[in-house]
Amino acid sequence: MAGANYNKLNITSATDQTLVPAMASNTYSVVTVSMVNKSSTQCKVRVALTNTAGSPGAGEYLEYDAILNTGGVLERTGIVVASGKSITVSATAVTGSLSVAAVAYGIEGVS
Repeated sequence: MAGANYNKLNITSATDQTLVPAMASNTYSVVTVSMVNKSSTQCKVRVALTNTAGSPGAGEYLEYDAILNTGGVLERTGIVVASGKSITVSATAVTGSLSVAAVAYGIEGVS
């Protein structure tokens, strides 16, 4: 198994973004997702383990509109991302501007 730092995003608009791309055939990953609210106001964040990168379905959310105060952190650990799956994140500002940092890191293996 090798360590992997999948992606780092600075979310400034309310669009779904792929944080961990789809895993290749016969591979999996165990991932930690961390999201930090850098905005001056509250925001809502979403995390989904998706079949289609960037397009979460209704039943794919791990977090849905979790509220983060200024400087608040949401961290989900031990997310198993199977072959063909990806992790999609999004955020929306409650009021004012939006700035959320999202990072994913973990290990990869062969199934």
